[in-house]
Amino acid sequence: MATETAVARPILLQGWGVRATLKGDKTQTRRVIKPQPEYHEGTIGAEYFGWRHPKNGKTYINMDPPLCLYGQPCDLLWVRETWCSPGLDSEHKPIICYRASGDPVTNGTPWRPSIHMSRCLSRLTLRITAIRVQRVQEITDGDVAAEGVDWSSTRIGNDHGSPARDAYAYLWDGLNAKRGYSWESNPWVWAISYEVVR
Repeated sequence: MATETAVARPILLQGWGVRATLKGDKTQTRRVIKPQPEYHEGTIGAEYFGWRHPKNGKTYINMDPPLCLYGQPCDLLWVRETWCSPGLDSEHKPIICYRASGDPVTNGTPWRPSIHMSRCLSRLTLRITAIRVQRVQEITDGDVAAEGVDWSSTRIGNDHGSPARDAYAYLWDGLNAKRGYSWESNPWVWAISYEVVR
């Protein structure tokens, strides 16, 4: 389990993302920016973006994007993942099982959603190395590889520019389309690069 004393923010990873991160195959994640920046065309053809303040509703023009809620480079992220605690060990400490690792569960203990994982139970801490603001469709084949997506045997055929982008678009829609941020809508995202601390 992570033992850093620095302040860290939580981030959810699905099982495949946890496994890919632990293997060293995943070093990036993309998260939807909320609220989304707004695009405007100026009266003389100039283009600019506005960031709507989530509380007062005002749009601030031509400003840097708001600070990323996940932190800045050098900040830490602790990973929340699906887990359970089927009992106590010989020292009366909780036994923690992680679904992503295929840990066996005994006593019929149900898996607990990642959102309910506390900091002290997290086994994976990440350090942010870079943050970019981009549209999700700007992802490159190299970025798809850094996202930990194995696309080599995928034949989705959506023609998003490459088999790697096809696979990522399919994955993205599975996670985000129902929330209103489909690949087709091309939302703005935080492209967060990270390294494993523990």
